[in-house]
Amino acid sequence: MLSIAGQCLFYVCTFLVGGVGGLCFEFYQWLRLRNKIRRKAGALWDLLFWFVMLAAVYGYLLLTVQGEFRLSVVSVLFLGAFALRRIKK
Repeated sequence: MLSIAGQCLFYVCTFLVGGVGGLCFEFYQWLRLRNKIRRKAGALWDLLFWFVMLAAVYGYLLLTVQGEFRLSVVSVLFLGAFALRRIKK
């Protein structure tokens, strides 16, 4: 079991991982708009992007909390991505 400080560090790092994921998504959208990908090809690229993101996040969770996927972790990931979008505007 992690100490309180260890848990706080985990959630801060998870927040940052969510922010990096949001940044990757912004970059992906920029590439997609710049290259004018067709609709069907875009759907395949979307699927590939989300599989890569899922693998990256699950790899992070495997390294930190043995792959446990909790609601609090998902919430902090989304908060990180949401914070990036708010800062960007």
